[in-house]
Amino acid sequence: MVRTDEDKKRLAERIRAARTYLEMSQTEFAQALGVSQSYLSNLEKGLSQPSVEVVRTLHKMTGWRYEWLIEGDGESDANDAPEEFQRRAIRSLVGIMDYKELNFIRRFIELYHNTHKGKQ
Repeated sequence: MVRTDEDKKRLAERIRAARTYLEMSQTEFAQALGVSQSYLSNLEKGLSQPSVEVVRTLHKMTGWRYEWLIEGDGESDANDAPEEFQRRAIRSLVGIMDYKELNFIRRFIELYHNTHKGKQ
């Protein structure tokens, strides 16, 4: 996939940019990608190359073209509004949550909604 140290550095920057844009910690982003935090750290430092599955998941989360994710060629094609970018990331996170985590989020949303009724 990636050939030179400069290519690895640019790929690392794109991976870090996605995480930073989503305002996620390395641990959160690694979980969303289905990898360990140490592997993500190595990706962000340019020490490792992403697997096909990581690139596929990044594509799903961001909408960025595969060619741009891997090589940085052309435009990212991420013309979606930031809200759509965030929705994709949330869908990826929800997909890996267990019942207890999903139930906690449901209760939190209900509590937030009940607390903020009429304040909008």
